[in-house]
Formats: sequence, C-alpha cells, structure tokens
Amino acid sequence: MGAGCCKNDIAANVKSIMVKPHSKVSPENNHAYEDNEYVEADVCHENDIGENEMKNFEFESEDICTKVLVIKQKGKISAIGNKCSHYGALLSMGVLGDGRVRCPWHGACFNIETGDIEDYPGQDSIPCYQVKIESGMVKVRAKKSALQSSKRTPQHIGRALTNSQTFVVIGGGPSGAICVENLRKNFGGKIVLICRENYLPYDRVKVSKAMDSTIESILLRNEDFYDDNDIEVMVGISATSLSLESKEVKLSNGDTLKYDKTYIATGSSPALLNIPGMDLKNIITLRDISESYQVMQKINKKSHVVVIGVSFTGMEAASFLIKKVAKVTVIGRDSVPFRHSFGPEIGEAIMNMFGQEKIEFEMQNGIKKCIGNQKGEVESVELNDGKMLQADILIVACGSILNTGFLKDSGLVINKDGSIDTNEYLETAVSSDIYVGGDIANSPILMTGKRENIGHYPLAQYHGKIAALNMCGIKTELKAVPFFWTMLFGKSFRYAGHGKPSEIKIVGSLENFKFVAYYINEVGRVIAASSCGHDPVVAQFAEFLSQGKILHKDEIESDPFEWIKRINEEREI
Repeated sequence: MGAGCCKNDIAANVKSIMVKPHSKVSPENNHAYEDNEYVEADVCHENDIGENEMKNFEFESEDICTKVLVIKQKGKISAIGNKCSHYGALLSMGVLGDGRVRCPWHGACFNIETGDIEDYPGQDSIPCYQVKIESGMVKVRAKKSALQSSKRTPQHIGRALTNSQTFVVIGGGPSGAICVENLRKNFGGKIVLICRENYLPYDRVKVSKAMDSTIESILLRNEDFYDDNDIEVMVGISATSLSLESKEVKLSNGDTLKYDKTYIATGSSPALLNIPGMDLKNIITLRDISESYQVMQKINKKSHVVVIGVSFTGMEAASFLIKKVAKVTVIGRDSVPFRHSFGPEIGEAIMNMFGQEKIEFEMQNGIKKCIGNQKGEVESVELNDGKMLQADILIVACGSILNTGFLKDSGLVINKDGSIDTNEYLETAVSSDIYVGGDIANSPILMTGKRENIGHYPLAQYHGKIAALNMCGIKTELKAVPFFWTMLFGKSFRYAGHGKPSEIKIVGSLENFKFVAYYINEVGRVIAASSCGHDPVVAQFAEFLSQGKILHKDEIESDPFEWIKRINEEREI
C-alpha cells in the first residue's frame, strides 16, 4: 500500500508494493464455480416483455427471493441487477438506451448484457445473470451471492513481473480514483495515485450535501481494495512540478517519480475574497471533508451562519445547516440563486422555498470586510451596503481556481482560466503520454464537439475512465453529456446538457416543484433540460443526446415529451 493508507488515514512514508503474477480474476458467472453456488428460476414468459422494454420480475429459488431486471432489445433477452450501484435507484424507472440502462436519478449507465458500468456517478458495476429460454419461459441462472448484492466490483488484473512501466495519476478526487481502477483492469505495470488530502478518495459531493458524514462512510474504496489491486496510493502529498523532458513528477515530500504516462486531474481550489479579515478563524470554504468536520464541531443551536455564494456548495450548505443553528443568511451577487445554472424563474422559486424554511437572503450584495474578536475568530461581516451581520461561521462558496499552477514550467500549454486543452482522447497537444481530465480539462463534449471546461462530479469520473482506456492503448473517444443534480429540502433538481440558452421553456408547475425546463439556444436547438419531481425525463434527455440526436424548439411546442419516443430509433445525423 502507498503512503498514508493506514487505518487512521494519516500520511506516512511510501513503502513498496508486492508484485503479483499477471492473472485475470474469474468472471462472476464463470462455470468453474461449483453448481451448488448457483440457483435458477423461471422469472417470466418470453411474451411478458416486448422489444425495447425492461421490467422487474420476481426471482424465487430455494431460500432466495429477490427481483431481477429483465430486458429485451434487438430480439435478445438479458437479465441484470435491478438497482443502480450508486444510491440504489430502481433501474426499471430509468431509461433503456442502446445496449445500456441509465439510472433515473443521476444518470449512471450499465451495460444490459454484462452489467458493467459505462457512465457515472458510482464506482461499481451491477450483477449480470445467465438467461435461457425453455418452452417459452425465461429462465435465469445466477450465483447466490450475486442475487444478494446490488453491486459488483469490476474485474482487475494483477501486477505483471514483465511490465516495468509506471503510470502516475495526479489527483485523488473522483477522476483519479476512477482512472486507477480502470488502469488496473488492463495494465499490469506500476500504478501510483497521488492524493493531496490525508484521505483515500471519497464521495466529495457529501462535503456540502451531508456535512455530518464521516470519512469512513464516504470512502469510494477502502485501503484493502488498493492493496489487493497493487495500486500505490500516496496521501497527504501533492505534485509540485512536472517535467515533460525528463518525464518526472516532483512531490511535496521531496521525492521524484518517473512516469511512462501520467493522468493529471488535480481539480480546483476555492476562490477566496480579497477583503480585510479573510485570515480570521471560522472562515470555511467547504472544499474537503476536514472543513465539514470543522463546521460540525463549531455550530450549535445559537450559531449564526453566513454563506456567501448562491450556487451548489453555498445553497446545499445553507439547506443542511438551517435546522441545526439559530440563523442562516445567504449573500449573493446575483438577483436569484442558480440563475446561470437553472435560469431566473427556477432560481426565484428555489429562493422562495428557502425563505419558507427561514433562510434569509442578501442578494445583489457582497461582503466588504470581516470583523474578528479577541480570539482571532470572525464574529461579524459588513456588507457592501453597510449592513452588519453576526457571523459565528462564514462559509465562502463563490467560485474556484483550477489547480494547474504547479504545471507553469512543465511545457504544457495552460489557458488563461487555468484549464488545459485536450483532444477527444484526453491527450494534451504537447505529449501523447500526458492526459488531463476533470475540472482542469478543456475537452470536447458530444453535443457540439467543441472544447468546454466543465466541473461536474460524474463527468470527472467519466474522464478518468476514458483517460485510463487510452493510456492502455484502447482508443476510446469522449462522448460526454454533462449531467448534474442537487437535493434541496427533499426536492431533487436534475440537469443534463450544456450551453448558454437564449430562451427557457418551462412545462409544469414551479410552485409545486413538478416541472421540466428546456434550454433553447439562438438557433432553436434544445441544448439542455432540467427537472424537479419529473423523473426520469432528464435521464431520458441525456440518453437522447448521447445517441447523437437533436431536439428543436418546434418539436416541443405541441407535445413537450413526444421526443422521448425517438430514443433507440435509428441514429440521426
């Protein structure tokens, strides 16, 4: 195991890992298993399911009673686990695409024949089962353990004694974590993952959405996983420079790593306010789990919390904290929250909902200075309009800075915003041995083919997979459809697509939070969709876009959902 992967997750010295023979793990459904590990049952008649249809059916055999998802596509019937491996959504309520099913909640995709995860969020695949048709009945045969679990850890190969190559992954966020896993599926050399934080990779969305989470509960993988798969993890260590010429990465602990190929996914850091008093204690950016811990340790029922920033981190933090403190005030430069993400009407509806929950707003305003007490802790803030607010804690969530400063002398071309251009394989222009992904990548998206710099959690994971495949010589193009979500006071908001709209068409009720919004550009093309209380329409739109299809404004005028029937139709040009 690499540095810091000990039980208390504190950084330590790197120790060498054991080299294991190159060997494949036996597939879950391999017939080499003893017959008594398997059960089978008739789950339905073959006429119970139509073409391009998926249904849950009961599986009952011996002491096992569960449900399996049965799918018919292109005349073939297959059966897989019925729940998403991410948060357990029923896949039968999702979207059947071309050879895959997409989760209705967050857009994760699974192959309908193998159960392998193809798009994210999540880490694991889902079980797949053997199917045969006998006398018109659909008979499913499965390993008992597979029927009793909704997740399946993907197969990995071990280290190969003959492979002397080293692949270095810089960044221990969601993108780097997915990258090293996918590397180990196909690459037998040495893999090193460099993590700036003192923890193994974890579910970072919980930092603002569920601030009382423990690190143990949100780890993406435990240390045994990395040990078992010979992935060397260095925690509490960051990259300080990179040399294209010598193919070396210098580290904050003074060490130097030689690489044959490297993937850089260092993410971003919070932007701080350039105002007096920003060095006071209890000013928190909520970028990592340690800051969530800090907030939870400081707050009580008498606390006054001020949040500056009206996008996802700030609004999620405010909604989480309001029941735990005396008062929450949100400050925003804009007129309503989420205006750039969801549009002004949805933003206003969300702001009204927050108001009903006793959260106060100071919009079209900002902080002039922070005022501290004798202990050096923030105690109040003065706003631009002169108003004073008590602030026992100030949460700063007003933008980010891409973590590419350490690459300034590397020879890589860095854009003014800190991003790095890649091609459709996530390769950089100056070297085919250097790949870039996640927040710092300016990479092509499927809808336009143009490069975009987008900081979404599942997109970062998807980048990690694509980079790993290409690093291993498995040429795979990006087919990215951005998908993001937030949960606010029990209401789920979803969004798929990308671009700046000139018009937004809202179908349904904003007041009751049961709506779909279509985002239309200047030439009448629907470039994105969002929803609340209307699943799985955003997942359907994401699948629609992933198939290369185009939706125009006039197509949603008479029937805003007619386009759904075009999913899985012959690919359009």
